[in-house]
Amino acid sequence: MRDDPAAAAATHRLQAVLAAAAQEARATQTLLQDAMSTFASTSQQVVSVVGGSAQRIDQDMVQSLQDALRRSRSAIDALGAAGSATRTIG
Repeated sequence: MRDDPAAAAATHRLQAVLAAAAQEARATQTLLQDAMSTFASTSQQVVSVVGGSAQRIDQDMVQSLQDALRRSRSAIDALGAAGSATRTIG
């Protein structure tokens, strides 16, 4: 049985695309981690200033900051999983 050049070329293209996707996921993950680190620090400063406030607007702001941090962590995890999955397939 002979090798199919078209299938080999398609496989090579797919591997190249998957490698690029894995690299992009890793790069985006790193950028988001760096941005989240800065945002977490700034958020913590806000929380320490208004965290004990009984005013609803302050409580809502603290909750929003905490939600943003939690969602950022989820996005970082998802990018890591996507990078791993594309490396595994490729």
